Amino acid sequence: MDINELLNIIKKGEDSKTQFKSKVDSINALAAEMCAFANSEGGYLIIGVDDNGSITGVQDVKSLNQWIANAANQKIEPPIDVTTENVLYEDKVVVVIKVPAGYNKPYAANKTEFWVKVGSDNRRATREELQRLMQASGDIYADEMPIAGTSIEDIDFYYFKNFYE
Repeated sequence: MDINELLNIIKKGEDSKTQFKSKVDSINALAAEMCAFANSEGGYLIIGVDDNGSITGVQDVKSLNQWIANAANQKIEPPIDVTTENVLYEDKVVVVIKVPAGYNKPYAANKTEFWVKVGSDNRRATREELQRLMQASGDIYADEMPIAGTSIEDIDFYYFKNFYE
């Protein structure tokens, strides 16, 4: 990503595919942010930019990149593959993390936290959202799920026979 592309993204502001952070104080919070992107449509987590779009830069790029790798591989289950890019602007380094939309949903941050993007914010996934994420991964199909309070006696075999034929 070149500086012009980064500046254009910053001008557009935060949305469901772009999140700004002036700094990262916790690897668990970083994992939650990346998890929300993976459970949603993916996007850019841009570190070193305030919510208002001003570029503050990252002080310790090496440590941040280690946190990113650890969060993606050890704090998120199943692990995700992210790419990072360091962009220099007026002697300030901005770290751009590209998180792809996950194929193995749902993703959990810190073992038990399932996050999704809602606009420019993150929130914990509801039970229904978790079910949709599982269906989207191809592991669970609605027509194969048991229906509580039913048994084999509830099947109308006449209709089933006509459907089957």
